[in-house]
Amino acid sequence: MNKGDISKRAHGLDRRHVLTGISASLVAVVTNTATLAQGVQTGNRLDQIPFLSNILPSQRDLGIMGVGSFSSISGGPDNGANNCLAQHIWQAARHSTTEQAFRNVLAKMPAALTTGAGNIIFGGHGNEGYLETGGGQSGSDWKTQALLSWNESYWGPHADTVRGKQWIMAYIYSCHSGAGERGAELLYKLATRLDRPVAGRTGFTYCGGGKGITFEAGSVWQVATPGIMPSPIEAPSPHLTSAMFPERILVPIEGILRELRTDQVRVVNVAVTGAGEFAGRSTRVRPDRQVSAVLIRALFASEPQRLPGEPTAMVTARVTLMVGASTLSIELLNGRLTRVVGSDIVYRAAAGIDELLRVLS
Repeated sequence: MNKGDISKRAHGLDRRHVLTGISASLVAVVTNTATLAQGVQTGNRLDQIPFLSNILPSQRDLGIMGVGSFSSISGGPDNGANNCLAQHIWQAARHSTTEQAFRNVLAKMPAALTTGAGNIIFGGHGNEGYLETGGGQSGSDWKTQALLSWNESYWGPHADTVRGKQWIMAYIYSCHSGAGERGAELLYKLATRLDRPVAGRTGFTYCGGGKGITFEAGSVWQVATPGIMPSPIEAPSPHLTSAMFPERILVPIEGILRELRTDQVRVVNVAVTGAGEFAGRSTRVRPDRQVSAVLIRALFASEPQRLPGEPTAMVTARVTLMVGASTLSIELLNGRLTRVVGSDIVYRAAAGIDELLRVLS
């Protein structure tokens, strides 16, 4: 079963068939102990967990970015990343809607070209082909609080207000907004509508942690120019399609790492967030052994690591696991990272996790 087949069955009743397909994508689930991260073991304190080893910042700016630009950052509710972006981007205004975002940058532009023109900067939480403009990390009204590759009829008239004005190029500071086919399409539509080049990041963008704004290693600026669709650039941290999964799943419970066994999971609450046809779905599940095994392996497909800053990613799902007498709350960030709520602990997520959570919801 391929990924498209799984998506088609997300509305259906044959969950077992979907689980079988996702299970097949979790290749080499049982591995030898040599694949365990160095120094990570049961009983470790959370401050002993290493920072992300293969998702590292490649650019740092401890001061102010975008001097001379016309900037506006989302004021939507989140993990603190939006406030951090506003502190590190020059004279950034704040917006709660797409209309206000364009109105803010228009107000900063000179009436006539004098000493030169600056760039537009928009910041917020994003995903492939998506930038929230006030809805926050979990998304909200996709008509008035989002730039999406498929809702140009809503953001287009607001974009027209800055077309032909005194500015050079637009930059989007977020996670993955320029990644993949949807990212290329969003930037292309923005560039064509605005009649200026538009750039967006292809990987995770972090803010904070004493490092300012930082980018995931391998992340680049995808750039679209008016009328020319750019070739897609995939994210540097794709979903795991095959990997050496850890032999044991270690999760933080009561401040230390403990092994999570699939037979310990009694109840699962799943809520799908963001934009799209599945957003807003939620359910409570009492999983059988197969569902628990597939879900746990898909969510925790790597050893635990720590974030270098707050990610400007979307929360695409929230999951609560009842593990024995304890509760473990987690968030899925752009379908790529599983974050333990209230901490900087993350895990890589496996391919098929989005489909699995949708079918469970």
